[in-house]
Amino acid sequence: MIIKYKFKQILLIIVLSTFILCIFYPQTIIKEFMLGQANALLRKVNAPISIYSKKFSINWLTGIKLEQIAIYPLAGGLNEKYLDEVSLRLSILPLLLGRISLDFDMLAKNETLQGTASLSLFKLLWDNSYELSAIDLNIHNVDIKDYVEYSKSIILNNYGKSLIILSPLIEKLQFSGQVDADIHYKLSKTYNSIASIKLKNANFNFPMGDLDMPPLSFTNFQILVSNMGGILKVKDGTELQSKDLSLALVGDFVHQDINAPSLDLLLKMRLSQNLEKYFGFLVPQFLSCPSSFLKDGFMNVHLSGKLDRFTCINKLE
Repeated sequence: MIIKYKFKQILLIIVLSTFILCIFYPQTIIKEFMLGQANALLRKVNAPISIYSKKFSINWLTGIKLEQIAIYPLAGGLNEKYLDEVSLRLSILPLLLGRISLDFDMLAKNETLQGTASLSLFKLLWDNSYELSAIDLNIHNVDIKDYVEYSKSIILNNYGKSLIILSPLIEKLQFSGQVDADIHYKLSKTYNSIASIKLKNANFNFPMGDLDMPPLSFTNFQILVSNMGGILKVKDGTELQSKDLSLALVGDFVHQDINAPSLDLLLKMRLSQNLEKYFGFLVPQFLSCPSSFLKDGFMNVHLSGKLDRFTCINKLE
């Protein structure tokens, strides 16, 4: 709830007020105001970072542009992150019609992120609703390692007490790679929202003391999904492949009734002998399957039913 409220503040303070202030104030003052507000909000959600921009420009045609941006860590063990440019453009006509429409771009070396997001101005102001009505997002070659570390710190800072058992595991988790993604979402029962996410050079490591668990380097890490009418379809081609683990998933996740979601999925999995030694007994339990369904590191099952009591049918036989 706190993060939702802060999201609303970010939109209202940084986007709307900045475009009004640009008429009356020098850009240096606006830059300091924006960065001050953004860093204050980051502190309120216990984010372990602060941001600084060396160059700043704003006008009604090109919008807001920040250049030579640095993300500074406020905690040990985190790296600095540098971005070449971030731009944000507010479309005027949709605003007059009661809709906030933002175009945004991020550039950092070979990394790019471009997109458009829309939400209702009236719902934001009167219903305290920040729900996006539409978003189009294109991501190319974005290195996620530092963002994963920032996210871990935010989770542990805000929810560490309630996640007391999982906190040590989250802290040790290491995940890196470069993301390519194409996402199109619209809040409509008749619109087919789609997402294609591919992670290149993906590496997953989970240090577990004396356990000899190998780090996982994925040769293929791809997620293909679509969503329409409360049914999330996991498409053929959704898979993870590495030397020690391969996983393929296809089927439906039905969330029309948010209180009673259900699934209908086909899952194929292969574990190396090393992984099976440590996790062979946990995987079937997690999937509500008999332990015998994992045989010589292989599992091929059909999962169906309500999320809290689904059944597991062996497809190997």
